[in-house]
Amino acid sequence: MLRLPQSPDELVERLRFLHEERKHFPRPPRRLALTTEQRAEVLDKTDARCHLCGGEIIENKFAADHVLSHAAGGEHKLANYLPAHSLCNGCRWFYSPEEFQWILRMGIWARKEMEDQKKKIGRDMLAAFWKHEKKIPERRSKRASRIERGK
Repeated sequence: MLRLPQSPDELVERLRFLHEERKHFPRPPRRLALTTEQRAEVLDKTDARCHLCGGEIIENKFAADHVLSHAAGGEHKLANYLPAHSLCNGCRWFYSPEEFQWILRMGIWARKEMEDQKKKIGRDMLAAFWKHEKKIPERRSKRASRIERGK
């Protein structure tokens, strides 16, 4: 059960602790790609649905997500894989369950504040988030250009 900190400072302290703890996870060796048959078996586990958002996976475009993250020592066994959209899998990263629960709680609250736009914080978050998201394609484009130039 997620314990609510007693103050905003305690929440920040807990989030920083979880972040630092994650930095010390062992880095296991890179895994080999799953075979076509193994990917089909992973996809069948959820009837072609993303295990994070529940959305339908179309045209077998999915990431085989480690339930216990690779970075946290999750094994490369079919029992530890579930299908996820690439976006969902990319957002989950290798957060601990507690850290991910906090991220979800904050995200749900932030979404409501941005949607309502009744308070300054909601309007400010919406503007900052929009600016951040608009920069993502620019960053990807710059990274692709560097890769093409061999930098």
